[in-house]
Amino acid sequence: MKKVFVATLWLGLVASCLSAAMVEPGWIDARAVWFLHADVEAVLGLPLVKECPIMKTDAPLPGRRWQAVTEKLGLDPRRDLLDVTVYATQYEGDVGVMLIHLRSYDRGRMLAFLKERRPVFTASQHGDLPLYSWNMRYKRGHLEVTGAMPREDLLVIGADAGHVRAALDVLAGKRPGLAPDAPLLRGMEAGALWMCQAIDVPEDYRVTTWCPVLRQVKSASVRWWNSGDRVWGRYLLHAVNAETASLVAQAVEGLKAMFALRFAGHPPVLALLGGVSSKADGAFYTFAWQGTFEEIKAAAILLHQMHPRKKRPDASPANPADPQKP
Repeated sequence: MKKVFVATLWLGLVASCLSAAMVEPGWIDARAVWFLHADVEAVLGLPLVKECPIMKTDAPLPGRRWQAVTEKLGLDPRRDLLDVTVYATQYEGDVGVMLIHLRSYDRGRMLAFLKERRPVFTASQHGDLPLYSWNMRYKRGHLEVTGAMPREDLLVIGADAGHVRAALDVLAGKRPGLAPDAPLLRGMEAGALWMCQAIDVPEDYRVTTWCPVLRQVKSASVRWWNSGDRVWGRYLLHAVNAETASLVAQAVEGLKAMFALRFAGHPPVLALLGGVSSKADGAFYTFAWQGTFEEIKAAAILLHQMHPRKKRPDASPANPADPQKP
């Protein structure tokens, strides 16, 4: 239960830090059934994030892989990554498209980095635009991923080359994108924080999906927003029936009570729990939370003190446990 609470707190913290501008509707295929959007650039403007050592742009990124990315691509994700949008036009299959919006990048360096990291890849064309496909480990097998560089500030990566081609056509205006008032964007007003929405979940997909949420809902949305130092979050589920919505509400209230018992005598954590509300109304279930960045910070510090991270083994060449060794 401790790990569950820490994970929940961390997700809330991350969501609160990803202060997102409104998603670009025209970048998303009009046929999309779910999407996720986060504006990473705004992270650097939040005092809570600035205090994190890893977010200080004058310090090197930890780990050899991140340092290699910075050196070979000339990119620092803390400075150059603006926002990320992910969407799919269907639920079935391992498909989906990710749009990575950067300040700018060098196509030559990006391609050289791909050839170094993925020496076995295939190249094809979509009009005048080169496409690059390679295999990645996925679950217990492999998944073919296709990427393209349509603009000097945008990367498109996705599973299934056909979906990537369709996404490129949307960006080029050859396919329709979402209208600003599209049902998929309903409730996702400008000024929202990290946001995600799924609509019209098919009944047959609910039977086969691994996702415990999508198995029980017809639609679902997540929205975080803030004003000053206060943060709000809302999860809205349209369950398959009223009984399911009621059971979800009961389960959440039970977890809330258990966490309250576990962290009794720890005001910072109880303050976060006090911001939770849970309600079922027919087949609709709403989970909401509100709090401040200072409350999140205080709870995070307390949990770190209660469960400090174990020190890694000495990373010396003579140490067989050296985590830097391949």
